[in-house]
Amino acid sequence: MNRLLIFALLICLNAASYAGEDDELTGKPVPKKRIALLLWRGMTEGEKGFVDYFRKRDLPVEILPVLDCAKDRKKLPGFIAQLKTEKPDLIYAFGTTVMQELAGTLDARDEKKNILDIPIVFCFVAYPRSPSANIMPVDVLCSGRNFTGVSHVVPMSSQLSLIRKMMTLQKIAVIYNPKEGNSLTAVEELAQHAADQTGGFELIRKPVPLDGKNLPDASAIPALVEDVARVSPDLVYIPSDSFLISNSKTVAEEINKRGLKSFSATEESIRESGALMGLVSRYYNVGQFAAFKAEKILFAQAKPGEIPVETLKSFVFLLNMETARKLDFYPPLSVLEFAEVVKPLR
Repeated sequence: MNRLLIFALLICLNAASYAGEDDELTGKPVPKKRIALLLWRGMTEGEKGFVDYFRKRDLPVEILPVLDCAKDRKKLPGFIAQLKTEKPDLIYAFGTTVMQELAGTLDARDEKKNILDIPIVFCFVAYPRSPSANIMPVDVLCSGRNFTGVSHVVPMSSQLSLIRKMMTLQKIAVIYNPKEGNSLTAVEELAQHAADQTGGFELIRKPVPLDGKNLPDASAIPALVEDVARVSPDLVYIPSDSFLISNSKTVAEEINKRGLKSFSATEESIRESGALMGLVSRYYNVGQFAAFKAEKILFAQAKPGEIPVETLKSFVFLLNMETARKLDFYPPLSVLEFAEVVKPLR
């Protein structure tokens, strides 16, 4: 039986004992557990899934007012100071940047700047064990610290295996943000597979140019994609990256305009912005899995540092049919049988 299904069944059996439970000594309702949401770019389907988990099970939690960085790292110290004062029972954290500032890194942790005592459950840290994230060792299952979490990125080997079922793979171009660790880690993983003698391919690296402030320049995306088109790749790979997600409509439109096929590591780029396809974790499901881990901490006295940091165990192949029609690209029936088609023809 699917692991997540087993988890869900166990929670359904136990949820009633949490809701409305009275203190044995006073007979009064048990105080609600207070959860803070520290976000990077506003509410996503992930947070919706996280909150819905507790609501649908009628668990006694209070979701505090959202702390949203709106992609501004300078807001994090103030929010962290606020959380130190409020002392919620648990903090939900979105993304690598937030986690690095909130919990500190492996080689830089400060109890004055970071939160080292309140339980944290993160979502959407693409590569939590990578040197670029630097929040937990590469070779451990659990953090051993005050956090656990869920990664949303499907293993690169699984993504490439699916791609090979749909096309002959000789050349991949990857568009990436050279200033973000998640992008660099994805490029590194692609490079490792490209060098495989039995299933290798040519990897064309195309970093987004930087502006005068040494930041990725969104205005350079059209020219960058034009440059990509000149090398005639079989596929353009779009990694999980905050900058690329924020500019996903432009990226997808420019790629589609030039008749190129794209494969995205994230759901939003396909579902909302028009990228062709991808093997992804549904954001909503990732949030639900994070909430399951939070419940273990809040109601089963589990230690966050002893709960494995994981991805989902099952993924979904998303195909944007509107884009597929424009590109005249249709995967074989053996793949379409398990695809979720988005934006179908009307």
